[in-house]
Amino acid sequence: MSEVVARKSEAESRLAAIETPADALKAADWFETLRFAAQQADADTAQVNSFTADKAMALKKMAELVDEGQVRGEIAKPGDRPNVCPSNISTLDDLGVSRWRLHEARKLEPLTVEAIKEIIDAANEDGREISCGELARIGDQLRRGQTVLISEQNERYTPACYIESARAVMGGIDVDPASDPLANETVRAGVFYTLSDDGLAHEWPGRVWLNPPYGGDQVKFIARLMEQTEAGTTKQAVVLVNAHATDTTWFAPLWDHTLCFTDHRINFYGSPGGGSTHGSVFVYLGPNICVFAREFDQWGNVVRRVRKRVRL
Repeated sequence: MSEVVARKSEAESRLAAIETPADALKAADWFETLRFAAQQADADTAQVNSFTADKAMALKKMAELVDEGQVRGEIAKPGDRPNVCPSNISTLDDLGVSRWRLHEARKLEPLTVEAIKEIIDAANEDGREISCGELARIGDQLRRGQTVLISEQNERYTPACYIESARAVMGGIDVDPASDPLANETVRAGVFYTLSDDGLAHEWPGRVWLNPPYGGDQVKFIARLMEQTEAGTTKQAVVLVNAHATDTTWFAPLWDHTLCFTDHRINFYGSPGGGSTHGSVFVYLGPNICVFAREFDQWGNVVRRVRKRVRL
């Protein structure tokens, strides 16, 4: 595993040093080698996806360099006749770039670095590996002028059985800060906030159900929950997040509360693929610890930290 990390560092340097289409292709192929090596080394999904993202960036750069070269007249365009091209003009064959690969790489051009990161983050939170082909399809939608709401890929609707358990523990649900009308048909919160409402900008009084949006936004929502709980505004809360996030900084405050690690994978609805590829964690914040333990025992193992770690 350490070898994979070291090779990634080397490959990132090569990505930053790309100057020609040939450099970009070599970097893309190198990242593909690293991606495969990470899979063989049983690296986590985020590590594998990081190599996919780097490969996509290299291919995107290759397409951009070819386009720039064609505009300057340094690289032959598809309509140019090879037998009459001046010797100082390179063809795609000279560059080692196949027309098919260039065609696919150009689909990545509309994707910004931030967009690629957002897509990768969403895939990581869902616990699934993403391919360059999937990134290219999203980029092609943008290129064709189609509306692509990457955030919509982050919607994961929780089945009613788990919501009812949360309701049984808290006695009801007053606020769902990350929801929409479809989700609230199941949650039945007194107040819910959609993406356009920006739940982070509101108070969360009383009993809160929180299934934070994927794609990195869970950091902000968990931080807001901690603020609302410490201020006494939120009296109780049940939070649902992926079990593979327990080593993250944003998850750390949740260890101070009662957790239920599911013994199965939740079949979310309303999202691509439906089922999760990882287990989940329900976290309870509030005084009804024994009630939570009895109710959520049916969904997995309920645990609580024996002692709080002293952080230096």
